[in-house]
Amino acid sequence: MILVGNKCDLEDERVVGKDQGQGLARQWNSAFLETSAKSKINVNEVTLHCPYIQESLANAKRKV
Repeated sequence: MILVGNKCDLEDERVVGKDQGQGLARQWNSAFLETSAKSKINVNEVTLHCPYIQESLANAKRKV
């Protein structure tokens, strides 16, 4: 399992701090990543951790 915090590019609008996310991930014994699609931060890293996303992306490419 991986806990993902999104929109990390919006630092001023943050509701959950990075430390909180890391702490919760530690409690759940999982990985933690913050992402931003807009800024292209950790988007590829998340897909590498999620086989379901990899499969969905592969299927979408086949349809094009």
